[in-house]
Amino acid sequence: MKGFLRLMHTPLGYDPHHVMSVGIPLHENSYTTWAVRGAYFEQLRARVAETPGVTMAAISSNATPPRNGWNTRFEILGKPAAEQQTGSINLIGPEYFAALRIPLARRKNLERNGES
Repeated sequence: MKGFLRLMHTPLGYDPHHVMSVGIPLHENSYTTWAVRGAYFEQLRARVAETPGVTMAAISSNATPPRNGWNTRFEILGKPAAEQQTGSINLIGPEYFAALRIPLARRKNLERNGES
């Protein structure tokens, strides 16, 4: 029981309180280009954001753990190609981090050079 309680109080890295996630399936052969698909989802996001009681709306390609992203292989420059590295790709809208109250960190060396 102690282990379960400890797990229940482990920080997730985001705030799931007052957040609702809804999957929106696309029918095959509909919204066939990324531009048309992006416009469709942005229209949905904007309509949801205008709904009374909604404070923020964001779009993601299922980027909220535990089931998130598409696994893909990649290579690291200078490492043998035989060492398979994998990572998850998640597509998110600009409101995603704010909606889940995920703080963003800036690298100080980029700020010193005038880059962001």
